[in-house]
Amino acid sequence: MVSKEFVAGLIVGEGHFGLNIIQAPRLKTANGFKLQPRFALHMNDIETMDLVIEAFKEWDIPVWVEPPRKPNGKRISMAGIKRTTKIAETFIPYLTGKKLEAASLMLEFNNLRLSKPQASPYGEDEMRIVNALRSVNGGNFKHKRLLESSETTRRARLQIAAKI
Repeated sequence: MVSKEFVAGLIVGEGHFGLNIIQAPRLKTANGFKLQPRFALHMNDIETMDLVIEAFKEWDIPVWVEPPRKPNGKRISMAGIKRTTKIAETFIPYLTGKKLEAASLMLEFNNLRLSKPQASPYGEDEMRIVNALRSVNGGNFKHKRLLESSETTRRARLQIAAKI
């Protein structure tokens, strides 16, 4: 059995805490998109990943092992507010640096959404958190999309609705 400190070290090196932006203009989402918290950990060392998976199960942390896309390594992931809240709360005491900042921002987003009625529109606080998290995570800059203010989002929704 591995310790939470050990797994947190792996997360700092190979993990990801993020908020996916899922385009959904035809769905009944208030903004034409959905924000989905997501955690992932990928390593080529299959034996170590098997230990992590067993530890997650023992600690009652939901884990999903993704089907292999490449012949090497394993990837685990979790999506959704409740699942990613559990993983963030479990490992925040052991994380450092940018991973600590990313996990804290994701947890802040999750707590904010849990404090509101289900399917409520995203507000300025959510936009701020998404943009801050995207800045912390870095990388992939030419394809990275930041969210705009709710007024810009409202105008975009009206344009999308006019096209439908």
